[in-house]
Amino acid sequence: MKNELRLLEEDISAWHKILNEEGIWLFLATLGCWSPPENWLRFIAFIIVVFFFVWRANSYRNDMRSFPIRFDELKLKITNEIESETERNALFYELHSLRKRNESLKSIKDAGPYAISIGYWIMSFLYFLKHINQ
Repeated sequence: MKNELRLLEEDISAWHKILNEEGIWLFLATLGCWSPPENWLRFIAFIIVVFFFVWRANSYRNDMRSFPIRFDELKLKITNEIESETERNALFYELHSLRKRNESLKSIKDAGPYAISIGYWIMSFLYFLKHINQ
């Protein structure tokens, strides 16, 4: 069970690394969305960028289940398979700590370039939508 917790923690770290690497490309691609002369082409470019980003980021994942689902499955497995209450409580504590780290601001800090890039994409897309008829 400790091995599964360790694997989940490694997957979360790897996911943040992937998001950061792909976030740089997301930023550059978002800049490129402004280059077409026509608004309808810009709109298509923004949509294609999101599609490519999601597809590419997910192509690295071996386990496509979301982290919350994996947390819940591991919690259920600990409940059903660990008989010692002391060991079960220790594993629950580790799982809870990992979940809190994954849901906290530290998680955003660990994926800083991604957070900045997705923020820039959102602001650019909203700006584009606001000024589409001008």
